[in-house]
Amino acid sequence: MKNAFILQAKNRITFLRNYLIAPSFDYKDFLLSYIQHMKLSIKEINASDESDIMTVSVLANTILHEFYGANMPAAHIDFFLDSFQSRQAIQKQLLGNWEYFIIEFHDVAIGYIGLQYQSDRMILSKLYVLSNQRNSGAGRLAMEFIHERANKSEVKSIELIVNVENARAIKFYEKWKFVNIEKQHNTYDNGHIEVDFLMRKNLEN
Repeated sequence: MKNAFILQAKNRITFLRNYLIAPSFDYKDFLLSYIQHMKLSIKEINASDESDIMTVSVLANTILHEFYGANMPAAHIDFFLDSFQSRQAIQKQLLGNWEYFIIEFHDVAIGYIGLQYQSDRMILSKLYVLSNQRNSGAGRLAMEFIHERANKSEVKSIELIVNVENARAIKFYEKWKFVNIEKQHNTYDNGHIEVDFLMRKNLEN
């Protein structure tokens, strides 16, 4: 609870700072955004948080099926969930070089973040929000938090992969100054191939 409170306070300080240094300031826009922002929070979980780990796993099952169901075989989505987003898989990741965070709206879980650290890079592996909450400001809050985490960790870059057909996500990351580095053909153990873009943002620490 204490860690969640501290993260929430830091997120709101970051939000205020970003608005104050913005080249243009609209008070009405600021007020509406801040009220929305006050309802959102981010909570860190660890390998002993059985309940929170299950929350992430359930969110993953819901979000991945609703988001990728029209363009990806259901069998592969289930394979991905079993391999990488089951309770056991998430717990194992947390015992390694991963961090997971739950995004909450009015204290209700609406999404989650998964970060992996490799040498001097942060891998933004998971950023998922329920479809009915994608206009809640959760994406902006998450990206502000991820950048703050990256700066604290003193990594030199943030990397992610995004499906080439996911135009909405690509546009979102480009807005946050991520650059398309290359196209990748990623083959999973079940034989399924995904065509993705590797995107990167270099940081100035």
